[in-house]
Amino acid sequence: AAFADWGLPTADAIRLARQAAPEGTLIASGGIRGGVEVAMAIALGADLVGSAGSMLRAAADGEETLDAAVTEITDTLRITMFCTGAPDLDRLRRDGRLLPRPAPEAGTGGSGEAR
Repeated sequence: AAFADWGLPTADAIRLARQAAPEGTLIASGGIRGGVEVAMAIALGADLVGSAGSMLRAAADGEETLDAAVTEITDTLRITMFCTGAPDLDRLRRDGRLLPRPAPEAGTGGSGEAR
């Protein structure tokens, strides 16, 4: 628990890294377990996405489990792209449909306006 509050959330790190190096190749990794997280990392500006932890756990259970894990991530990424109307990764990156929105302020009911 000593390092529980240490570090930066992956989404924040991607945004800051992209701002600092707009033309650089950005690899997102850390906390990415599925296709939705892959899509969000790309939407935030990542060029490549790593998912070592979930892949290593799947590989430890055998080749079939690893293949199923890769297929699950790929299928979920495709479904996410379909649901957001993104025909390709570049469009997913540009549209901003998966970007997290700030939490609504208390008492606004999510509209931003006071009730």
